[in-house]
Amino acid sequence: MTSVKCIVLLLCSVLCISSVCGEVYPYPGDCTRYQQCDGSGCFVLQCGAGTEFNPNIGTCDYPLQNRQDCTNRQVGYI
Repeated sequence: MTSVKCIVLLLCSVLCISSVCGEVYPYPGDCTRYQQCDGSGCFVLQCGAGTEFNPNIGTCDYPLQNRQDCTNRQVGYI
């Protein structure tokens, strides 16, 4: 588990170095999270209950209108 966290942090840092401050990116392996870059690095943020990050619009959205590549979906809504 520690090595996975290291890989995610490295990926997150690389994205932020080459991107504009405030940019958002999908979080690898978890569609309910996303990454946001700012001047000091990258932060992993959580979408609200029942939503997933939609990279097409850069914000959280309802799953039925969203990503087909999500494999960690929960069935039903909270």
